[in-house]
Amino acid sequence: MEKESAVEEVAAEIASALRAVAHDRWQLGGLYEGRLWIIADSRRPQLAPGARCTRISSLARACLLDRCPVTVNNVYPPDPRAELRDWELDWPSLVYVPVATHAGRPFGVLLIGSRTLRPYEALDLRFLADIGEVVAPWLRRFLAVNAASFRRRAA
Repeated sequence: MEKESAVEEVAAEIASALRAVAHDRWQLGGLYEGRLWIIADSRRPQLAPGARCTRISSLARACLLDRCPVTVNNVYPPDPRAELRDWELDWPSLVYVPVATHAGRPFGVLLIGSRTLRPYEALDLRFLADIGEVVAPWLRRFLAVNAASFRRRAA
């Protein structure tokens, strides 16, 4: 129960901080054994931390290697009424933010998405990078403590 309450607290803090940036969804993923484990998702708060993992997309990999936010805008955004199956592929505006200390290696990715075409300004990107730095120590501890449960699920 302690693990879920800690994740809920961090998710609430992230959601509160992200009110300053226009978005429709965010997702916090932690890196473990070459996979991105979903720790918190604004659209699926009932999802258990680490219950789902995904491959690291090329854009997430770029943000991790460059250690800076990567923003992506779709040139031809889909019709807003259309059903979008994969939000990471279909949404018009995405920002991948490395969750890392200033000079350290990344521990995860904070993914922010908007269903409308949204150019993110440099100030927004700096703010999002700061959120990634603030969350990094917690995510590092979370991954270290919960690694055994991730391993069991991955096998």
